[in-house]
Amino acid sequence: MKKLICLVALGVFCSSNAWAASLETCPSGGFGTSLRPFIAALDDGGAQVDVSAVFPTGIRIDGADYTNIWINNNGNITFAAQNSIYTPDAIPGLTFPAIAVWYGDTDLRSGQGDIYSCIDPANNRAIFTWHEVGYYSMKTDKLNSYQIILTNAASECAGIPTADIQFRYNRLEWTTGDLSGGTGGLGGTPATAGIDAGDTINAVALPGSGGATVLDLVNQTNANDLGVFKYRLANGTLPSCGNGTLEVCEDCDLGANNDNNGACTEICQNNVCGDGYAYFGVETCDTGEVSPGFDQCPPGYDGFPVCNNDPANTSGNGTCTLAAIPAGCSDIDECFENTDNCSANGSCSNTAGGFTCACNPGFSGDGVTCTDINECAVNNGGCDANAACANTFGGFTCTCDSGYTGNGFNCTDVDECLLNTDNCDVNAVCANTDGGFTCTCANGYAGDGVTCADIDECALNTDNCSTDAMCANVTGGFTCICNAGFSGDGVTCADIDECATNADNCDANATCANTTGAFTCTCDAGFSGDGVTCADIDECATNTDNCDANATCTNSPGTFACACNTGYAGDGLNCADINECALGMDNCDVNALCANTVGGFDCTCVLGYNGDGVTCLDDDECALGTDNCDDVVVCTNEPGSFSCGACPTGYVDTFGNGTSCADIDECALGLDNCSALVLCTNTLGSFTCPRDTSTLQAILCRHRRMRTRLGQLQRVVLCTHVGHFTCGACPVGLP
Repeated sequence: MKKLICLVALGVFCSSNAWAASLETCPSGGFGTSLRPFIAALDDGGAQVDVSAVFPTGIRIDGADYTNIWINNNGNITFAAQNSIYTPDAIPGLTFPAIAVWYGDTDLRSGQGDIYSCIDPANNRAIFTWHEVGYYSMKTDKLNSYQIILTNAASECAGIPTADIQFRYNRLEWTTGDLSGGTGGLGGTPATAGIDAGDTINAVALPGSGGATVLDLVNQTNANDLGVFKYRLANGTLPSCGNGTLEVCEDCDLGANNDNNGACTEICQNNVCGDGYAYFGVETCDTGEVSPGFDQCPPGYDGFPVCNNDPANTSGNGTCTLAAIPAGCSDIDECFENTDNCSANGSCSNTAGGFTCACNPGFSGDGVTCTDINECAVNNGGCDANAACANTFGGFTCTCDSGYTGNGFNCTDVDECLLNTDNCDVNAVCANTDGGFTCTCANGYAGDGVTCADIDECALNTDNCSTDAMCANVTGGFTCICNAGFSGDGVTCADIDECATNADNCDANATCANTTGAFTCTCDAGFSGDGVTCADIDECATNTDNCDANATCTNSPGTFACACNTGYAGDGLNCADINECALGMDNCDVNALCANTVGGFDCTCVLGYNGDGVTCLDDDECALGTDNCDDVVVCTNEPGSFSCGACPTGYVDTFGNGTSCADIDECALGLDNCSALVLCTNTLGSFTCPRDTSTLQAILCRHRRMRTRLGQLQRVVLCTHVGHFTCGACPVGLP
């Protein structure tokens, strides 16, 4: 529902806070590309946009084609150049082609609102949107939203370059910027809207353009949709729908009965003589020829004749006569085309089918032949009595006599003094007289007025300068100038306190002391020099500071500062060592030991790690071979250490930690499972039981083994078995 806010009592305007016409969007959604980043001046700038994707040959206006157009901040489109003028011009009346949806002082600098460009080749259109924009200067209490849509309609217009222009008004609340005489967005010079080819001919203004009622565009239309206005720009011109004449790209035109809401639409079709249709307002009949024997325009006309609109033929019976100039025939302007025979001293005036000649002022004759008139021969040509008349070709001149000035018809006395045409000395006074002037030397000069010499008052001691001033002679007088260190008009001079008035040249690091007519400069403490130039004393370089031996001295203008070195704490005058290890201020690795040093600390990796102490990496004792595990066990690396696996079967762990594994002699300890008939052989970690093929010898060996023991069942006879078994000899000393 519309909410209208009307100042009815004042009778000024009627604006709308409503959204009358919806804004078109891009096929991809939204309003397209923001032009804000491309507009250098967000209050009066513009951005150039390429529309060749929609208009390959360009938009034609005022005889030129444009594929690049300017989208201007202030609500208008221009073609040849950017338009930064913020106070709107009237439409018609522009001197450049423009399409203006809301030519007013728009301001985007507040960050509110934006201008968008949508190039939509699929629908043969380009959409330009000013969305919720405020006005100058950065005012956002009232906002406007509107669009210009340009559609390429050449296919509907028999190939003629055609741009359908649509204005859509969604929200209108302000008309005027502050610098255009507006207050609160209203009054002053309101916005204008319309199309102007810039040629003073082709233009159309929207209702209310340039007035307060322009706000009501959201409630008006010429296209059956409130807030929407449609126009066609055909071949660079604006067809005038409703004027009763068929023009380029008009299908029909019913005069006052036709508008964009009526039966006739602006679709490209020209009236053609001989097509059998009598176009209303242009033809009363239509046949294939003008009339028998007439197929060209009458003398004085050119063009291609079409069916004659003969007012005498109202029956519409299909016959055409030549009682009037045929449609399609245009008068030849012989004057413009220089085909007339008028005298060079005459003027040509075009008429329908011909022309006339008339002599110019100052000449007499029939216009074809013109002779000069001697105006001075009669009554001095009308010149002033104090002027001379001189005849010229085609005229005359009046020149005032010497001592007079004017246009020759009226002459007055010349004031040579006022005009500086006298010959008085530059140091003399000129006095005008009737027909002349006099010269008198000015005060301070002597002479006849034409030549004047200066009087030197200083040399003659006729000056009145102070004793503390200097007299300087000048042309026509003298000046008194107080001496340096004094001020006044030269007649009276007082001492200047240069220190108080900052007129001294003491160094910024010096103290100024005023004296009579001068001043002195003394460098401040911490600086040395003559007072005009004071250099800083570098206490650090000259060792005149009192910093601690473990501190660093930093010089500054006029003083110095002490700061304890890294690893020490204090005020710089006294510095004590910091125990970084105790305070946790070191950067040692977690696997390192921190040792405090004077002014610092050391980091040492603990056993099992290696590195610089700040970074400690684990030693792989197993890979490095620095472990003490027995060769027969598995070494496993651990953070900072290692571990040894268990001794394998057949070995005994001497120390119980895998560092020493001793072989078990299963044969000696009787831990083997060999037959009593074979001899057990110990191996590392195990044993073997060989066979003997001799049964008898095995029995004997066994018999001897069974009855021969030494201590702990130790075998003393070697029994072998290879296919059979044999018993070895008993040891020496045994039976």
